[in-house]
Order: sequence, then C-alpha cells, then structure tokens
Amino acid sequence: MTKAPTANQYELPIAIKAVETVVFNSPAHVGVYEGAIDFGTPVGTTVLAPLDGTVVAVMDEQQEYGSSSEYAHKANYVQIGHAESEISNLVHLEAGSAVVKEGDRIEQGQVVARTGLSGWMTDPHLHWDVIRKDVSVTGFETLKIKLGEAAAELVLKKEMVIIPTVREGLILRQLALPSDDEAYYEAVWENPEHVDNYENTVSPKYTRIDDVRQARLEAGNSLRMGIWDGEHFVGMIKAKVDEGKDAEVEIGYWLRASAVGNGHATLAVQALAAHVNPLYPRVFAVVHKDNQKSADVLTRSGFAPTYETEKEWGPAVVFEPADKPHLLPYAPKYQQRFASLVNDSHAEFGFPPNPTLDQDLAQPEAHFRNTWVIVNDDEVFGSVALKDSGNTGEVILKRMYVRPEFRGQGFGKLLLQTAVAEVKEAGYKKITLDTNLKQADAQRIYETAGFKLGHKDGNLMFYELEVA
Repeated sequence: MTKAPTANQYELPIAIKAVETVVFNSPAHVGVYEGAIDFGTPVGTTVLAPLDGTVVAVMDEQQEYGSSSEYAHKANYVQIGHAESEISNLVHLEAGSAVVKEGDRIEQGQVVARTGLSGWMTDPHLHWDVIRKDVSVTGFETLKIKLGEAAAELVLKKEMVIIPTVREGLILRQLALPSDDEAYYEAVWENPEHVDNYENTVSPKYTRIDDVRQARLEAGNSLRMGIWDGEHFVGMIKAKVDEGKDAEVEIGYWLRASAVGNGHATLAVQALAAHVNPLYPRVFAVVHKDNQKSADVLTRSGFAPTYETEKEWGPAVVFEPADKPHLLPYAPKYQQRFASLVNDSHAEFGFPPNPTLDQDLAQPEAHFRNTWVIVNDDEVFGSVALKDSGNTGEVILKRMYVRPEFRGQGFGKLLLQTAVAEVKEAGYKKITLDTNLKQADAQRIYETAGFKLGHKDGNLMFYELEVA
C-alpha cells in the first residue's frame, strides 16, 4: 500500500556522520508501521528533534530489549507533535537519557535523548516514524516521511540494508538506488539464452529498465537485495512478503550466468535467512520439483524439504529452515499429536471431553476441507482448520490452537493468515467461528485480523469476517 506523504518537511533525527545504515523497507515495518525508517547507529548517539514542535509523550524508564514481540511495549521513546497534526516517534532510546519532558516546546536540531537498547530490537538503531492523528480509522496513520535536502541526499547515497556473508567481499545490499536499477537490468539481459534456467528466471515485465525501477519503487514490505562480489553485481535475492500475510516471508533468488557454480547462492541464502529468521514466525522457499540445483542450494543453506504442492508453474517443493518450526498441511501421521494438542488445549481452559463434538479428532481429513499444523521436532504445537458450513460462499474456521509455550511469537497470526488466504483463493465470501470467553488471546488475534463479534451465547462468542 502506498503511504501518503507528510505535509511537513523533516531533517534527520541524528547527525549524518553518526548514521551507519539506513533501512527504509525493513521486513519488520508492516501494516501501520510501513513508512518507518531505521538508522543503524551506535548506542549513545545523540537524538535530535527532526522539526520544531511540542513534546507530547516521553517514556524513559524501560531497561529491557529482545528479538521477540514480548518486548514490543518495553521501548523508551520521545514523541514530538508538529504542525499539520503530525507526530514524530523516536524509539529505542537509552533509559534515563531524555532531556525533554511532556509539554516542552523544542526546535529542530535540539537534543532530546540518546539511542539505547530498549524494546523489540536486536541491533542498535533509532526507529523513526511520523504519524497523523486519524481517530476515525485506527487512531493514527503512518506517513511516508518527506525529507529535507540534506536528508534526501543521504537517502540517495547511503547504502541501505547491508548483510555480510561469510565470504570476504561478498555482501547483500538493498536495491534502493537508481544506479542499482541499471546493474539489475544489465545482469538480467546479458545472457538471454539463460532466461529459462531456474536460477535465472526473469519475468517478462522486466523488458525495460523503467519496469525494473517501478518494481523497486513498489517493493512494499519485500526486501530486495543485490548480491555483490566486490563491485560486481552477480544476482538478486529477496525476502517477499505478500499482502495480508505479514507473519511469513518467502526467500527467492537468481544469479547471472557467470556467477552460477561459485557458491554465491548458498552464501546469499544463508545470510538473508539469518537476517529474517528473528523477524518472522515462518521463513520458506519454493522450488520446482525438478530443480535439483536449487534444492541442493537450499539444503546446503540449512533448509529442509517439508511438503510438495502445486503452483501455477508446475509441481513444487516447499523448503523451510531445518532448525525452525514448520507450517505444514495436515497429514495422517500427525493424527495423535493433533488430537493431543486439541485435548490439552481444552483441558487448559477447563472444557470437558465431548465425544460428539470431537469426532473430527480421529480423522480430521474427513471432516475439514483444509487443516494445517505447526510442527517442531516432530511435535504438533499449533493447528487451524477450515470446514464447509453448508451455506453458499461461507466457511467455518475450526481448531485454532497454539500451545502456551509457543504463544506470543506470532504463530497464531501465521495460522490465521494462512487460513484466510486459502479462503480468498477458494472464492469464499465469509468466514465464521466461535470461541470461548476464556480464550482472550484468540479473541485479540481475531479482532486484529478484522473479525467482528456477531453475538454471544453464554460464554460462547461468535465472530465473522467478510472476505474481499
């Protein structure tokens, strides 16, 4: 989704010389946070007001940080209100470093705090987003920040996301500059006879350099990285986030003909997977069933084949990191572990066994049109299913559970997004479900995804979602 630009023009919230990296399309910046900018910078860097304004909020006491969502609300921040109802959020600050307080009138360039380690983060950086109050919708709207001349120059010249590999000189760098478009286009078409090679598959939409440039500008939440061997552009690798499925990311790559067989692909996949693994519950890649070369690359990169599927381009195999939980279509070999998950979840909330309602546990494939499980070390710790309702265009969401020790890591969101995507693909118009008043975590996931509470019947709550 294209974000509206800010009405104001802003300068950088840290000195240019302190900026080590600039990340505009981080995979972590999804939904309402799309448009945010991360500045890689050492801990203790001075943070400046990007524009004149009034301090509207300060959090200065948090001292915890980590790579999971449980730290999302443990960040220190300063919020500054500007003209045109715009607000700057400066996040991941050092505890006790704020030198401003709520109500202070401040000027552009004035010191407000120092960067630190707080909240949901791994590497030291300053997160900056600008929002506009929008009470009628979600409470706020994140905007695309319009930068002043000095800041805009940095955007053009500063290398964005940079990911090193274990081979000296071989790096992944975000395709973000106009000059990158030229390198990409030249590499794509240097050997037209290789276009049909699986490692060099090129969409016909890239027949003009303007098409390449447009693809870069419309990348959205996807992270498109050039593979650079020294000064040479040898290929492209991307972490693709589909609309409505921001709990998972798909890795794909291609190499120019001269780079095939040099180990570039394996090193690139390893490096990008290590970068996105902490950010997404699910990371995966899909290759043609007959593409043994790419299958070998993924295997050497630490991925394992999980299941086969059909794509519009033919039979395919899905690969996922071998050391990460896998989202899989249900198979009969998981029957006992699936039933155990459901029964344990019922016991957790005090629901007694019900042989009539639980007949599906013996043979889920006979009761549901689709069932998915999340598997870790061959144990099922998450599930969701879809059942035809008997009403035209309507399907029922069933058996969505995640074991307590895996909650708060995005797996519930992943399961729900997978089910909703299948419903859309199958052409249904509505999803219904019921849950219990005791299952507050599940209710939050449903409501965040757009489900509306229809009615209540005792402790039962009935939700529905109209599918566009």
